[in-house]
Amino acid sequence: MKENERQGVQTVLQPEKADPLSGMDPRKPKAKKVKRVAEIPAYRNDVRDAYRLDDGTEVAIFYPQAVRSFDEETQSFVPVEKTVTDAEDGAH
Repeated sequence: MKENERQGVQTVLQPEKADPLSGMDPRKPKAKKVKRVAEIPAYRNDVRDAYRLDDGTEVAIFYPQAVRSFDEETQSFVPVEKTVTDAEDGAH
């Protein structure tokens, strides 16, 4: 029995049937490939994107730092400006 403590999920594999390198059980069906159908703007924030997939499920993608900032004028999240420029006084 193996326990994945990081995710708080308990996985039970039969060692004689599992691949010793990957820990995957070859008897389990492979994951079905799905594709993004549409972004869900209502779920968007500074560190998250959300999408509806073609099978009807929704998935969120989280970023380790802000990729958007909230624009008060448009009341929406806009991409963070990533351009670095020198200040007028020559400082960085």
